[in-house]
Amino acid sequence: MLDDIVLCYRWRIKFKVHNPRRREEVPLFLFSDFIFLNFLRSSFMDKRKGEMPVNNVKIILFDLGNVIAHIDFDAFWRSLGFLTPAACTPWKEEYAFWTLNYETGRIQSNEYFNGLIKVFHNRFTAEQLSQAVDSIIQEPIEGMVKLVQQISYKYQTGLVSNTSETHYRLSLKRFEALHILQKHYLSFRLQVMKPDRKFYEFIIHDLLVAPSVILFIDDLESNVEGALGAGMQAIRFEGVEKLKNSLIYLNG
Repeated sequence: MLDDIVLCYRWRIKFKVHNPRRREEVPLFLFSDFIFLNFLRSSFMDKRKGEMPVNNVKIILFDLGNVIAHIDFDAFWRSLGFLTPAACTPWKEEYAFWTLNYETGRIQSNEYFNGLIKVFHNRFTAEQLSQAVDSIIQEPIEGMVKLVQQISYKYQTGLVSNTSETHYRLSLKRFEALHILQKHYLSFRLQVMKPDRKFYEFIIHDLLVAPSVILFIDDLESNVEGALGAGMQAIRFEGVEKLKNSLIYLNG
């Protein structure tokens, strides 16, 4: 349907309505090229692609993992020599327990690594475990630094991440984008993780704005749904080019 309307536009076919008083057809819409194309986008393009249009945005928030930088949780296990899911199984539950407590700020770095030493029955040193934890954070996602720079010229921006003190410090060293983003909302500081509603509510109260002017970008559907539930606008990150396309018509 969109293609048919664009074709009509190219041939300058106008929308008309009958005026019974003047007994003639008169133009219903007198759009400029920009307004007309924006009308097509908002009416058809977003619906056809299943995307939610973003409007009246003042603040844009970016997740860290798999948005700013690639992460690989299995790299932790490979670094320690656990190469199959079955090999990891005996340790995963306790590892997850300590990691959750670390990423929610309930324990400090030394407590975390001492805890992991116990989890693995002194099989690894604190240094080996630290290197394995660091291996989860991988290379930056190509194109995101430039996009974050461009967005930050016009909008207030921020980082929103479920992360630990160790990963955050490492990311500050590796990723330029973090130094561009103006606000950093981190689970280990807030002591709560996405998609818990308290995470989003803290951000809204801190920014002193209506949630509807905040655009939240995350790779996980559960976190996107959490943002929408808190009244924010949200986009699920599925690659740099798709994000660019979603932001082209931001605020018209």
